[in-house]
Amino acid sequence: MEAQFANAVVATQPDPASATLSITEIRFAIESQFGNQAVPVAITRFRSDFVIQFATLHERDTVALAEILSGHNFSMLLLPWSSQYGATTVDWNTAVTIDISGFPPHAFDPATLGPLLSRHCSIQTYQFIKSKGICRIDAYTLSTRSIPKNGYMGFQYQKVDGVRNVVFPVTMKTYLYSEAPKLEEEPGGLDAPVEKTDSVASWDTGSRHVLHL
Repeated sequence: MEAQFANAVVATQPDPASATLSITEIRFAIESQFGNQAVPVAITRFRSDFVIQFATLHERDTVALAEILSGHNFSMLLLPWSSQYGATTVDWNTAVTIDISGFPPHAFDPATLGPLLSRHCSIQTYQFIKSKGICRIDAYTLSTRSIPKNGYMGFQYQKVDGVRNVVFPVTMKTYLYSEAPKLEEEPGGLDAPVEKTDSVASWDTGSRHVLHL
């Protein structure tokens, strides 16, 4: 999705509180100022600003170098688009290990992890340790205090007349990665191997919709 905005600029208004402009007005202003030098392929409103996409990098640069978009009774500042525009950036650099207990056997599924933890950390590896009834996760987060001690995981099942929510309480114990105790598998255990992943926040859960609490 981000690649679609590689050739985009942002038109931002000096006084967002008084913003009343429409996409039609922005498109007309671009056509009047740049003519065939830069033709928008899409314009999207973002808060009080407008993200203007072009087909080529040359068109984007032509518009961005102008710095000001002048229309009928308005002027806007033109900036190159960034995927971080308008966002607050927070780096998660603390490596942690999280032991989660309380999973019922049928919930030993990676699809349950994203909704439970994606707001708090970025999961790097996971292992369901069936012999101990826990899931061990290695992740990056802001600090060990960022991971809650308790949470809920649940499933939604479609019914004829609505949806049934089935919720299980879980507990989470967080360690610095370098200080996590080693977990020994019981003899004859069939624990799952450690799995690596870039993100589990959007794994498909099939017919069971994971409930985020």
